[in-house]
Amino acid sequence: MNKTVLTYFTILCLLSTAFLRGSSFNIQTVQASGTIYIRADGSIDPSTVNISRTGYVYTFTGNIEGSIVVERSNILIDGKGYTLQGPELGKGFELSDINNVTIKSVDISPHNNPHFRGPSSFNYGIYIYSSSFNTISNNNITNSYAYGIYLEESSNNIISGNKLTDNYQSIYLNRSPNNTITSNNITNKNFSFPFPHPSPMITHGIVLALSSGNLLRDNIMADSHSNFGILGQTFSDFVNDVDISNSVDGKTVYYWISKRDNQVPLNAGYVILVNCTNIRIENLILLNNMQGILLAYTNYTTILRNNITNNGNAIIFWHSNCNVFFENNIAANLLGIVSLSSSDNLLYHNNVSASFYNHVFINNSVNDWDDDYLSGGNYWSNYAGVDSNHDGIGDSWYEIDENNTDHYPLMGMFSSFNTSLGHHVNVISNSTVEDFEYFESNSTIKMFVSGEEGYGFCRVSIPHMLMNVSNISVVIDDNQTQVLYPNYTLYDNSTHRWIYFAYEHSTHEVIIVPEFPSFLILPLFMITTLLAVIVYRRNHKGRS
Repeated sequence: MNKTVLTYFTILCLLSTAFLRGSSFNIQTVQASGTIYIRADGSIDPSTVNISRTGYVYTFTGNIEGSIVVERSNILIDGKGYTLQGPELGKGFELSDINNVTIKSVDISPHNNPHFRGPSSFNYGIYIYSSSFNTISNNNITNSYAYGIYLEESSNNIISGNKLTDNYQSIYLNRSPNNTITSNNITNKNFSFPFPHPSPMITHGIVLALSSGNLLRDNIMADSHSNFGILGQTFSDFVNDVDISNSVDGKTVYYWISKRDNQVPLNAGYVILVNCTNIRIENLILLNNMQGILLAYTNYTTILRNNITNNGNAIIFWHSNCNVFFENNIAANLLGIVSLSSSDNLLYHNNVSASFYNHVFINNSVNDWDDDYLSGGNYWSNYAGVDSNHDGIGDSWYEIDENNTDHYPLMGMFSSFNTSLGHHVNVISNSTVEDFEYFESNSTIKMFVSGEEGYGFCRVSIPHMLMNVSNISVVIDDNQTQVLYPNYTLYDNSTHRWIYFAYEHSTHEVIIVPEFPSFLILPLFMITTLLAVIVYRRNHKGRS
C-alpha cells in the first residue's frame, strides 16, 4: 500500500479512534486496584469476591468493584444482573488467548460512589484478544471511555442481545473475521468524557475494521455520531454478511454484495456496495455514519440528489470506476469525497461545504469534476476565486491535485427544481432559493431568494419546453427592486436557455416571465378576445 493510501487509512483509524490506547488525549489502560482473576486452574483470586463456582459455571452473588481477568477457557460467567463497576481506566472483562467462554447478564457500569473522584468507568467493557468461540450475551455495558466490546484478532465469537449505552465506541472489531453480531441495542446519546477529549469527538456504534466474513443481524444503532462503518484495505475486508434487519437511527442498512441493475430503496440510512454493477442511489438522506456511501470494487453507479451530512466520509470510491455523482449535497462531514484507485468517474453539480478536514481526498485517481461551461462543475465552499464576467462560474479553476481539476467551479450552490411537465429548472445562486413554482398556464417561474448581506445572483437554466420564447424578463418584488445585469441571456442552444441576474441581498420575490415579440402581441390579443366572445355566447345561450 502506497504512502498516500496509508495516510488516508491512518486518518480513518484516528477518526474511529482505532489507536485510542496510544492517543494524545491520555486515555490510559491501567489495571484496577481490585483486579480479580479466574485462574487457569479454575480458582478465583481473591477468593472473597462475590463469585461462586460450581464446576465450569461462575456466578455473581453480588455487585463487584474491579476488573476481571479470565485465564481459563471453557467456562460460563453468569452475572445474574449484578454490577461490575470500574473505578479506574481498566478493562471490565479481559480475555487473551482464551476460548469458549460465555459472559452473560452482567451490568458493566460506571462507579456510582458520589465521593469517588476521578474517572469512574472502564476503558473497555469487555476486551477480547486472540480468542475464539466466546459468547457475549445479554449484558448491559454503559459509559466505557474507549470501547464497550472490543475484539482484536479474534474469530468465531458471538456478540448477542447486549444493550450498549453511551460508550465512546460500542462494538469494535479489529482484524477479527467470522464473528456473529446479533440483536444488540446501541445508543450513544449522552456519552461524555470526564477529561479533555479530541475534537471532534465521535461516538461509534458498530465498526468492522479489517474484518471480513462477519454476520450482522437485527442490530439497532442510534444516536451515535457514527452509527456504523467499515474500514478496509483489501477486497475481502469489505465482504461481510449484513442484511436489512440492521438499522441506523431507525433507517435500514443496505450492504449489497455482487448485485447489479438495481436501485437502493428510499428508506436507506447507510449504503455500501461491494462488487456491484449498475446501481442507482437517489434521493436519500444519509447521515451519522462512518461513511454515507461506500463503493468498493463497484462500477457504473449513478448517485444523484442525495443529502449526505455529518458523516466521517460523505462518499468513498475504492477501486470503483465509471460512476456518475451529481446534484448531491455534501455538508459537515469530516472528509467529503474520497477517491482511492478509482478513475473515470464524473462528479458535477454537487454542493460541498463545511468539511472538517478536506473536501476531497485523492490517491491514484483521475476523475472529471465538471461537465462543460454551460452545466458547470461543483460548488466548493472554500473556493477563493472571483467571477469578474458575471456568469456564475469562477474565473479560475478549482485544483484538487495535478490530475484532478474542476474547470468551472460554481460561485453559488446548485439547486434543481422539478416542474409539473417533468422538466428541471437548474439554479446556481449564492442566495437561499425557496418556494419554487412553475405555472404551466403562462410559462412563468416564481421563487423567493434571500441572503443577509452583499449582492446575490442567480444563474438559471430553463428548458425550451417550459419557456420557448425569444426574450425573457426578470421581475423582482413587482419591479420595486433593481435588477442588476438586465441583459439576462448568457447562452441559448437547441434545448435550454441560460440567464443571469443579480440584486442586493435581502428577501425577494423573483418572477421570470416570457416576453413575446411585438409582432405576436396583436394576434395573441385577437385570439384571446375571440375565445372570450365564444365562451360568453355559449354561456349566454345556455341560460336563455
